[in-house]
Amino acid sequence: MIQSIDPAACTGCGSCTKTCPLDVFRLETAQEQISPCMAACPAGVDIRGNHYLIQQGNLDEAARNYLAVQPFPAITVRVCFHPCESACARARVDSAVNINAVEHALGDWAAQMPLEKPVRRHISKVAVVGSGPAGLSCAWFLALMGYPVTVFEARPFPGGMLRYGIPAYRLPDDVVATQVRRLEEIGVRFCCNTRVGKGADVSLAELKRRGYKAIMLAPGTSASRRLELEGSDLPGVHWGLDFLSACRSDEKPVISGDVVVVGGGDVAVDAAITARRLGAARVHMACLESREEMPAYPHN
Repeated sequence: MIQSIDPAACTGCGSCTKTCPLDVFRLETAQEQISPCMAACPAGVDIRGNHYLIQQGNLDEAARNYLAVQPFPAITVRVCFHPCESACARARVDSAVNINAVEHALGDWAAQMPLEKPVRRHISKVAVVGSGPAGLSCAWFLALMGYPVTVFEARPFPGGMLRYGIPAYRLPDDVVATQVRRLEEIGVRFCCNTRVGKGADVSLAELKRRGYKAIMLAPGTSASRRLELEGSDLPGVHWGLDFLSACRSDEKPVISGDVVVVGGGDVAVDAAITARRLGAARVHMACLESREEMPAYPHN
């Protein structure tokens, strides 16, 4: 039986609270040292605190704790490569905690929680240019702070790379649409099919004239990196992100026969799987690295 806890060595696994028959231990989540899983999380999610709240059956509080730092858990759990599990201290005992699966359930729970529209505390309007992850996150936190926010998006639907770059088999449209609706519930406005910039539908100067006191630029990186390759302009040759984007729109390319994908990263893997789902007879991948050294994350 566990008799004492060394706070410096505690990683927040919760074993002490589960095995103590006298119900002596309570996990102190607000520790000076963050857990290894939280240290590995790019978003800084309080994994230890969230899991403890879930163990206590308090999913609403766990969801609010998550949303305080990362507003779209239902999206990130579907696309994150979960480095938290690689750093999990439990892996040194038997196997890592399936953090991604736990947060998948929590993300779907959070997406259904009722939202209270925040109190309008400011009269100064804010414009957010681009509705990808950065733009949507900015709009979320500004709206919670009480600012009137309008998001301008060049494409027909909000979401940026979430909607037009990540294949639907990994991130379904309805998941992104749900998050957009929740933003609208707290007062965020969306203006789609509207380009912002020099020579576009609306200039930055025009946004200023319309009364926007601050402008957040989040145009994203939706353009494919291109190499000067002979024959790259021939019919049937597609660039990775352009191909994935076309497949999420009404311009799906016709795929048949054998397909070769050049590259070994995440975009290449997504393109290969998408081509196969579109009807390619066989898909071959060619990259500089060996299979064990391919830069794509293994979960892809």
